[in-house]
Amino acid sequence: MRHDAPEYIQVKYYTVCQNATTEMKESNKCDGLVIGKEVQFNVQIKVLKCPDDPKDWKQTFMIRPIGSQEAVHVNLEMNCDCACEHKEHHVSNTYF
Repeated sequence: MRHDAPEYIQVKYYTVCQNATTEMKESNKCDGLVIGKEVQFNVQIKVLKCPDDPKDWKQTFMIRPIGSQEAVHVNLEMNCDCACEHKEHHVSNTYF
């Protein structure tokens, strides 16, 4: 599996390959695939940092199997301007 997400978006793949245990392992590939056999891929997407430019807070990228034209289109909208991110939101607590 591969993707074309920008560097500030982390994409991790977890697989259960054919003839393997049912345990998910972090990997973006399964070796020795046979047509008709099913494999399972789970994807974890994490925003590492918000882009400086608000127009980049909405991203579309693709995840696809290597060697295939099929793809999953991911539409990601980052919540980069929430009130909790503003300095004035943080209040210092003083205990007596």
